[in-house]
Amino acid sequence: MHLIETALLLLLAVVVSGSIARITRIALPLVQIGLGAVIVLVTGRTVDLEPDIFFLLFLPPLLFLDGWRIPKEDLFRDRAVILELALGLVVFTVVGLGLLIWWMIP
Repeated sequence: MHLIETALLLLLAVVVSGSIARITRIALPLVQIGLGAVIVLVTGRTVDLEPDIFFLLFLPPLLFLDGWRIPKEDLFRDRAVILELALGLVVFTVVGLGLLIWWMIP
């Protein structure tokens, strides 16, 4: 029952924060952080969020939304730079960490 009450309280906080952000013209993340702090101070409830749950529930919708909103023309225009950075940084990271591990564990 405690889990259901907490989930409903968080959903209510999300709805209220959206309304407050529109009325006051303050950025939504700032309103949500402030409202979360008020909820913790008033109720004393905390939510222990495991990293696995965060990566499973919250990250995919955020990435999907960003991918949906990106201007497609700009993405296709800059595809060479994007691919160079993505692949180049992956190769650089793998080689760099490989050399670091090889240096640390001879």
